[in-house]
Amino acid sequence: MRDFHIGDRVTFSGRTYYVRGFSPMGVPQRTMHLEDAETGEEIEAAVDALARGSVPGPKTGRRRLWRRA
Repeated sequence: MRDFHIGDRVTFSGRTYYVRGFSPMGVPQRTMHLEDAETGEEIEAAVDALARGSVPGPKTGRRRLWRRA
């Protein structure tokens, strides 16, 4: 499993997203909060699914706290 960090770019389901946050460590099925790089839409995805199917993108200097819409 690869390490993910806030601000990383990942490809999931054919789209590029920025990692914006994570669910707490104690949650049985952890999720990541992602922001679509093109549209800004925010989604949640299972960490396990991203670890299996993500492609790392270049790191960015952008850091931002997760906001709920």
